[in-house]
Amino acid sequence: MNVANVNLERVTIEGVAPEIDFGNYPIKRAVGESVVVEADIFTDGHDALHASLLVREEKAGTWTELPMKFLLNDRWRPDFTTSEIGRYFYTIQAWIDRFSSWRRDLQKKLDAGQAEPVDLLIGVQLIEEAAQRSSGADATKLRQAATALRDTKLAESNDLARILTSDLAELVNRYPDKHLVTRYAKELSVVVDPAKARFSAWYEM
Repeated sequence: MNVANVNLERVTIEGVAPEIDFGNYPIKRAVGESVVVEADIFTDGHDALHASLLVREEKAGTWTELPMKFLLNDRWRPDFTTSEIGRYFYTIQAWIDRFSSWRRDLQKKLDAGQAEPVDLLIGVQLIEEAAQRSSGADATKLRQAATALRDTKLAESNDLARILTSDLAELVNRYPDKHLVTRYAKELSVVVDPAKARFSAWYEM
């Protein structure tokens, strides 16, 4: 059984694949091949989730973050391409997507005619918090979205739809509260060989 991480936001990551012998051995690929990573990611409630795959080359000091896509039955998947010879490391992080959860619940309240002005202020706060964790052009976009939402009335459904887009949700999720992020306990690895060498080894077998 794979190790699961659980934090205060109740997110669990398990069933990660590929993972050989609990992560003690690397998987192998040739240059240019894809690594498809899957995991079961879930929470004990009905909150929306956001998950991403972290990938880095052994010689690199920073991680590249790739969004994961939900498949079904708690299963998520991304993939990445091994473009260089050497070793890559990968792991997974996930968190409660508070903004998408709020956006979904707001739409339900709007449809039922039960939304209140305070419901919009909750969204404003979530956007402003993300703006504080960001910088540059992203911070400007987030602050503008927060201002636009604060100035919007519940009855102005067209304006709300224009502001609360999936692009805004994606932008907010670029800057999660790191204290609320669940990260898989292991950094798994893949050894990348030259394409010709991999083929020769397979042929000899």
